[in-house]
Amino acid sequence: MVDELDQASWPEAVVVGFEINGLGLTRALKKRGVSCLAVAEPGWSPTFTSRSVRKVYRCAEWRRDSVVETLLALGRRLDQRGVLLLTKDESVLWVSSAAEELAQFYRFALPAPATVQLLMNKAQFYARALKEGWPVPRGYLLEDEAELLKVLPDVPFPAILKPQLRNSEYRRNSIPKAFKVATPTELLTAYRRVAQYEPEVILSEWIEGADNTLYSCRGFWDQDGEPVVQHAARKLMQWPVETGNMAALEIPQPEDWVEPLTIANQVFRSVGMFGLAAMEYKRHRDGRFLILEPCVARTVYSHEIGPLNGYDVPWAAYRYLAFQDAHGSGRAAGPVRGFREAQPPPAGGTARLIDVPRALQAEQEYLRRGLFTEREVRDVFARPYFDMTYRPDDPLPSLLIRATKILRRMARAIVPRWAVDAIRGRKT
Repeated sequence: MVDELDQASWPEAVVVGFEINGLGLTRALKKRGVSCLAVAEPGWSPTFTSRSVRKVYRCAEWRRDSVVETLLALGRRLDQRGVLLLTKDESVLWVSSAAEELAQFYRFALPAPATVQLLMNKAQFYARALKEGWPVPRGYLLEDEAELLKVLPDVPFPAILKPQLRNSEYRRNSIPKAFKVATPTELLTAYRRVAQYEPEVILSEWIEGADNTLYSCRGFWDQDGEPVVQHAARKLMQWPVETGNMAALEIPQPEDWVEPLTIANQVFRSVGMFGLAAMEYKRHRDGRFLILEPCVARTVYSHEIGPLNGYDVPWAAYRYLAFQDAHGSGRAAGPVRGFREAQPPPAGGTARLIDVPRALQAEQEYLRRGLFTEREVRDVFARPYFDMTYRPDDPLPSLLIRATKILRRMARAIVPRWAVDAIRGRKT
């Protein structure tokens, strides 16, 4: 049906949050012939130079009202309702809160506001998981330091501490997304660092196992909570080691698809998920997959692993939303139920996605700490892979990302920390 439509009539894709998270998304859509616009934070980013976007609109502030105003102003300029795709947690909350206003100008896939809150709030999700019997690590939901001190004698170490929601201030200050702690002193130190920006945290048992036991299910779910396209992914490395972001990723073997997809579909069907989503797991030594956290209504940093291997989740999301009226529904408010996208059967051993600078940092740390052998590290680079940011037909973002990092390291070596803090207006 899509092939029968004039490509010039396709609606624009509008990507909210066009820093590193949005790059793989727009590149995947451009390969399909989709014209992309981007709405981004006020500051400049190397990703803005990508050939995968037609224009980048920078918000005056990265706050709810400013982002919504920017989207409304852009929407008024569009020839038809655009397809709105999100890449950051905060943008999901903001678009959900302004859904009625934005629906005049955009088609987007979001579950009910209560479901958005449930899946984005670690405390709510953990409580629901315990009630439903979904597989999660043992943990505590804590609102302040007083509650932490109460449970401290019962905490099993090592443990992992995460904020319930990482806001923009948290990210801007480069606070790790999680802390592995081995003692009460380490736990209190980590909590006080997190609590400067987010006092509500989740503290859970540490699941023993290497970083290559981290899996995920990624996809797009329709209005009935059924998958349109989905696939499994497996981390091979992350940085920082044990608690960081993807440094190397692959499509796992078919036998490792079953449980991650089964659990995700059960959860998302139960809560009424609609849209882009992911579920992250760690595989226990006994073989069980334990849920670490869901990701709702947005892409993730390494989302391009799917389309690079034939599991084109961004295209499925765009196609589902953009061509709804082509199926005779006559409804502008939502796409046709039951619309499915063909995809390859589960497969492993396909092209990997590697953030090379991060992977090289991780490699040194894995070897130093004895977490991986030299052979295990070499095997990560032994198969064909794509660089996380570099593409021969779109090289500038990657080159500028690397150049920016080099300049920042040079500046840190030259400019004293107190001067940096003074410039940023922080207390030293």
